[in-house]
Amino acid sequence: MASWINGTGCTPAADSTPAPAVVRQPSEVAPTLSTTANEQVVLPEPLPLGELAQADATPQAAPLSSGKLEQETWDVVFFQGAKVGYGRMAVSRLREGDRDLLRIDGLQHLSLKRFGQANEQEIKLTSIETPQGEVIRFEAQTAVGPSPISVRGEVRAGELVVDSTTEGRTTNRKMPWKKGVGGFFALEMSLLRKPLVPGEKRRIEMLAPPLLNQVELATLDLTAREFEPTKLLGGNFQLLRVDSRATLPGNVTLDSVMWTDRLGNLLKSVVPAVRQETFRTTKDVALGEPTDGQVDLGFDTMVRVEGRSIPRPHDTKRVKYRVTLADGDPASIFSSGSTQTVASTGANQAEVMVISLAPNATAGAKGTPRGENQAVPTDDDRKPNGLIQSDDPIIVAMAKEAAGNNTDHWRTAVALEQYVHENIKAKNFSQAFATAAEVAKTLEGDCTEHAVLLAALARARGIPARVVIGLIFVPSAAGFGYHMWTEVFVGGQWVPLDATLGRGGIGAAHLKLTHSSLAEASAYSCFLPVATVLGRLKIEVLEVE
Repeated sequence: MASWINGTGCTPAADSTPAPAVVRQPSEVAPTLSTTANEQVVLPEPLPLGELAQADATPQAAPLSSGKLEQETWDVVFFQGAKVGYGRMAVSRLREGDRDLLRIDGLQHLSLKRFGQANEQEIKLTSIETPQGEVIRFEAQTAVGPSPISVRGEVRAGELVVDSTTEGRTTNRKMPWKKGVGGFFALEMSLLRKPLVPGEKRRIEMLAPPLLNQVELATLDLTAREFEPTKLLGGNFQLLRVDSRATLPGNVTLDSVMWTDRLGNLLKSVVPAVRQETFRTTKDVALGEPTDGQVDLGFDTMVRVEGRSIPRPHDTKRVKYRVTLADGDPASIFSSGSTQTVASTGANQAEVMVISLAPNATAGAKGTPRGENQAVPTDDDRKPNGLIQSDDPIIVAMAKEAAGNNTDHWRTAVALEQYVHENIKAKNFSQAFATAAEVAKTLEGDCTEHAVLLAALARARGIPARVVIGLIFVPSAAGFGYHMWTEVFVGGQWVPLDATLGRGGIGAAHLKLTHSSLAEASAYSCFLPVATVLGRLKIEVLEVE
């Protein structure tokens, strides 16, 4: 997600000699970048994008050769100080009929670990645009599970027509489209067409790269500060600092900082919330081996509990927490509902009360949640979609096998939870996200796979279901880890189930951030809150019952 904000832009001119005490303008030195003390590589000259756009606007513009590669740039990605991946962007000139177009190809590859297991993620993007940035069509392919997820879109008569294909199933969607909205690479291309100057503010409306099979619009608000000494991989340079705020679907915001040269080349970007840094570099450096054994998305993102612990967490009936969010309001992040209430106690603090709930349970002690914010299920909580394929024949058969002819929704849901718990035998963390149909075939995965399969089985039996993202207490780590589970609507309320545990419900050791039907923009609203709290959250246990 952060990669599209950090971006992969056009090429810098950088200093080939490590000289931390010397600050230069990139345009004042040779277009080289030092990768080690004794190695020097030459980078290509940047594509004159501003001139290209102006030339295309005149009838006398020279024809462009079809598919001719004009520019290729590479970035290297660091997460919490460790090298974890790379990015590539290539710009080609293309001619279709009587139109001169640009083809922009992007790639981000991340090699991570989750609880000790290797995890590979890759996103490929292609955008066909006019030189002025008008989107014609695009393609995107996301590889985070057993099968790639493909998305194609085309602008037609004021609408964006999007086709998403997952596990051989294609869904169609239309979105309103207005002139001036950019594609996946609108940030980089805007900076190159017209470099920012100190004090300038700019708003960019653009396509956010797909999160799983969802494509949505986002807004970037840029504020250019001043030129300042900036450390790159090849030395120190005088670069323009630009503060960026991305407003993403679900009104989630994410702040980042980037640095550009006077030509608009994006040479460095940082997402402070997750400690991610991206640097312009060379192909050899970008494709070099990632840092081994330094970053684990499972262990290294745990939120350690301050103060008392939680004995037998999944047997708890009621737990009261104090949560603190650096530079944010936790009351706006944590969800209130049938099992959880959130009360702000300060600018950066809130108290969260969580209870264990079954359909026949009644409200307990004072301050216990009593079903507030009980939104009734929507059609999206009942219907199949590209990630929760509840009409898949294998899933329909599983749902019948798991609960037989049982007509009681709660007993059926508990039987489905137990079925998923017992049948996903390979509890692995090697994939980021698999759809319900994929899980039904492979019967392997982690909490996300358990959650989506249980939601699909419930919908197949006519029980509204959605997934929840939040945190779960892990006794062995004395802290909370990010987690996904399922909620089913029975007895007039949303009741949580966790197929990774298979206990017929959960205790009070789950902290809910948000929920999602995983339909369209809902997928963004489900996953993005994690980015807003990652590395910024503190949790204290106040009371345990």
